[in-house]
Amino acid sequence: MQYLYPRLLALHDLDENAALPDATTGQVHLPSLMRDSHMFMEGHGVYLIDNEEFMIFWVGTSVSPRILLDLFGVDDIVALDPSNLTELPILDTRLSQQVQYILGHRYGQRGRVPKMLIVRQNMDGMEIEFSDMLVEDQNNAAMSYLDYLCLVHKQINVAVRNVAALASGCMSNLTTLAYERWFASFDHQPPRITLVDRTIVLLVIADVLVARFAETSRMHFTSFVAQRVGVLSKCAEFG
Repeated sequence: MQYLYPRLLALHDLDENAALPDATTGQVHLPSLMRDSHMFMEGHGVYLIDNEEFMIFWVGTSVSPRILLDLFGVDDIVALDPSNLTELPILDTRLSQQVQYILGHRYGQRGRVPKMLIVRQNMDGMEIEFSDMLVEDQNNAAMSYLDYLCLVHKQINVAVRNVAALASGCMSNLTTLAYERWFASFDHQPPRITLVDRTIVLLVIADVLVARFAETSRMHFTSFVAQRVGVLSKCAEFG
């Protein structure tokens, strides 16, 4: 799931007690995530994005020297060299402890350590990798996450309408067949209701119910097929 919608976290804005064990209960509350878009980011912030393949720290150009010192051990963004940092330094600061716990928790979830990158705003070429992971933005002519959801929703609606039309066609054909058999049996005599006639009528009623159910609940095509097979099996019991 994280590959489709990576987890984005603002590290510069963590609560004091976030990602740290409670003094009395020992419980740890992880910070809330944010939406994957530049629209919600700030130039003075530090962000961590994770898609289970890469973990990227994005550092804004206006970031506070205190945050840089607490997290990376340097107080100047120019002195922060991404090529020499293959892992986050362990420092005796609250922010470092919080981020280390978050990283440890994610490493434990997946059982491996993904590749870590550090990119500085408007300074490092690898920033494009970070931008590509902001799936709510349209990057490099790629479809945004919102546009993708709209496309999937549209395709589902088309599939449901096709299923409803198919069910309606089956119902019409079976109804015609039932009437043909019904009137063919008259011959100036009271109508003779055979087992086949009863089965056809049951199928017509079943198709009406299934088509109505598919139309109202918008169920998936496979569920529709399973429901139809169940109806046919039930009708077979009359034979």
